[in-house]
This record gives sequence, structure tokens and C-alpha cells, in this order.
Amino acid sequence: MFRTSVGVLLALVSFQAGAATKRFKDQIVEGASHEVGAAKWHDDLSRTVSYGCTQSKPDDSVGCVHNAVRIHNESSLALQCHVLLEMPAPDDYGKSRYEADVVVFAGRVADADNVFRSFGPVALVPNRFTSDCIAIPAAIEPLEVPEECRGKVLTPGISDFYPPASVRRDEQGKVVLEYGVEEGSKTLLDVRVVSSSGFEGLDSAALRAAKFVRTFGQCPGRRYRITLAFTLGG
Repeated sequence: MFRTSVGVLLALVSFQAGAATKRFKDQIVEGASHEVGAAKWHDDLSRTVSYGCTQSKPDDSVGCVHNAVRIHNESSLALQCHVLLEMPAPDDYGKSRYEADVVVFAGRVADADNVFRSFGPVALVPNRFTSDCIAIPAAIEPLEVPEECRGKVLTPGISDFYPPASVRRDEQGKVVLEYGVEEGSKTLLDVRVVSSSGFEGLDSAALRAAKFVRTFGQCPGRRYRITLAFTLGG
């Protein structure tokens, strides 16, 4: 299970009425540093002027804001992270809570293509953001499953989860996920990347696709693996 961390409350000053005429300037809100086993990282919130807002349209005086949580991987291994962003009210997409599972390679910052992005007015300041990460093993270990527990697995169409940026870069590969099952449930439990495709975007996409995988006849209390292949042109 992911380690639960204390939410980072954003110490941002509310915009005063008299300041509403000033154009918003890009901000980086520092979060916290974390270390759990081999996983070491810190997070922050990037708040940048945006023209992608659907309702709070930017203008010459104020602008609107794109909020994105970033993960800085300071480990020697790739990390799998669960990221949360909470807003005090719905943003332009009508959402006040965002969650995502992303993979960040060693020494890198989470790619914005693989992290949720909130758009909204300048005055809509996030309440908090959190990140919980585990290290992805450098090598995959053998895993034996008894014949009577193998069951079967139904996977969604992987093309539906192919990141557009990965398609543009012609990225292809296989991601091996490990998971558990719960009595009476067909969804995967505690999904983890145990073998990377070699691309952050594809690994993160595999975690998104895993939410739609269904399992039948597998024994609770054991671990299982599934390989999701991302291929282009066939």
C-alpha cells in the first residue's frame, strides 16, 4: 500500500479586490521532501498563466491559472507516485479534486503530459496537494502462481490509453504490472509497476489502464502480474 502523507497546506495569500487588476505572475509553491525506503523525492505546485481555461477566460489584466503538481525524483530508481490536488471549489472543468498515478524516472521531474492539470481563475487557490511514492525495482523477481489460482483477466483496449505525446515520439514498449485481488471484487488491488517500458508516459498510461482491468477466478491473498503492450501500427 502507498504510504499516507500529511497534506501540504498552501500558505498562499488571498487576492485582494484591489489586486485584481494586476496580471497574475507564475508561481512555484514548495511542498515537502519525502523519503520512504529507496524512494526519495520532493513535490511542488506550479501555478502558471494559461490560455487553456474554458470558462475563466484570460484577459490583458488578470489572466487565468494552470495548476500542476510536480514530482522531483531524487532517487536512483524510478518512482511510482500517487498524486492528489484539492481545490476549495470546482474549477473550469467542474472538478475540485484530482488524483493520478504517475511514473517518474530517476533524476527527473514528472512529465506534465502524465499529470492532471487544473485550470481556473486566479482567485481559485488550491487547498492542498500530496504525493506518495514507492520505488520501482531495478529487476523483476520470479513470481509463481498455482494453476488453481490463475483464473483469467480481461483487459481494455490499450490504444484508448496511449498518450498522444508518446504516439508523436513513436514510443512503444511493454509494462509489467503486479497486483492483488480482493474477495468479491473484480478490480485490481494495490497495482505496482515491476518492469518498465522504458518510457514514463507509457508506464503511467498502464497504471491508468489498470483501473479498467477485470479479474475472474483469481485467489485473494496472492500477487499476480499482467503485461500491457503499447504498440503502434499494428
